[in-house]
Amino acid sequence: MECSKNSREADSATSSFLSPHLHFGEVSVRKAFHLVRIKQVLWANEENKAGEESVNLFLKSIGLREYSRYMSFNHP
Repeated sequence: MECSKNSREADSATSSFLSPHLHFGEVSVRKAFHLVRIKQVLWANEENKAGEESVNLFLKSIGLREYSRYMSFNHP
C-alpha cells in the first residue's frame, strides 16, 4: 500500500479499487477494516513505518467515506 506517498492521486498505485465492492455490499466495511487492521499490526511488529502510515491513511479515508454516506442518507 502506498497511500501515504501519494494520498491525493487516484491512480493504480494508490487506489484500493474497493469502492464499487463496498457500494454494492460485496465486501463489508467492517470486514475490510479488520483485515487492514491485521495487516497494520503485522507491519507494526516488523517496524514498517511506511506501511503503518499507509494503513492509517487508508482507514481514515474509509472512515470519512462511511461518515459522509451516513450523513447523506440521514440528513439529506
